[in-house]
Amino acid sequence: MRTAALLVLVLSGCSGTVAVSDAGSGDASVGADVVVPGPDANNVDAPIGPSLSEACAALGDAVCSKLSQCSSFGLQLAYGDEATCKARSAKGCVVDYPSSSLTPSRATACAASLGAVECSKFLLGDLGDACNPAPGLLDNGAACIDGPQCKSTFCAKPLSDHCGMCAAPTSEGDACVNQACSRGTACSDATKKCAKPTSGKVGASCNGQEDCDLAHGVGCNTFSKKCIALALASNGKTCGADNLVAPTKFTLCEAAGTCSAITNGTCSAAAADGASCTAGASGPYCLGPSKCISSKCTLPDPSTCK
Repeated sequence: MRTAALLVLVLSGCSGTVAVSDAGSGDASVGADVVVPGPDANNVDAPIGPSLSEACAALGDAVCSKLSQCSSFGLQLAYGDEATCKARSAKGCVVDYPSSSLTPSRATACAASLGAVECSKFLLGDLGDACNPAPGLLDNGAACIDGPQCKSTFCAKPLSDHCGMCAAPTSEGDACVNQACSRGTACSDATKKCAKPTSGKVGASCNGQEDCDLAHGVGCNTFSKKCIALALASNGKTCGADNLVAPTKFTLCEAAGTCSAITNGTCSAAAADGASCTAGASGPYCLGPSKCISSKCTLPDPSTCK
């Protein structure tokens, strides 16, 4: 059971990145396409309002705080603790996102509104009206790094890459696009279709991780097709299945760490930015917002999306 797959399904694609622009366009995402944009690309006289760093910090802090409230398991699995979540969100602040529609002041409004969003909606990527992206300037098929760059507001990108392509929004039951689905659904490994995650409890039937309550420590045993309990272990502690034949609990490594074996393994820390990594079961994995690209933990860089 790979940490990377779980992270996405806990928060419908939580990536932990924050991006901003100060060059007439920009966007940012924290978790499921939450945006921290730059000055309005269509109005060069628009007031800048909050600084880019202020907008980035406000939204990153707000999302991490909300994640701690709604899914302490997800927060610990992805980052270890709230302070690390906020620090890594700052690492994801990137300038010069072309063709985005949004502004730092809207990011600040989004951040201020998150406290009132219900956890059930937040965990599906619905962050409320103040956080909804406006259409960008890019046509379907164009390279993108986040939704607000696209006229459709949907940047379809695989979990393994920062870059994707603008595409028409998907609905539940549609085929995944570039291994991705619109907010509120996740690309099922089992069916390759967009599925709305459910909160299956221990013992419930499942076909994939989206069928179990991952946000609260329940995952799918894809061999028995039953939801089982998940636990977390820190660096150097024991991890893996409690029973190789018929496991009832699987212990994952916190802060995107790697378990050395399927059972009775040992947790090791995530690789540093720029260090060697693998997306395979052997790890090491990368701590978000870095992703393992060309065997190296790589922070988001819009200049690479072409």
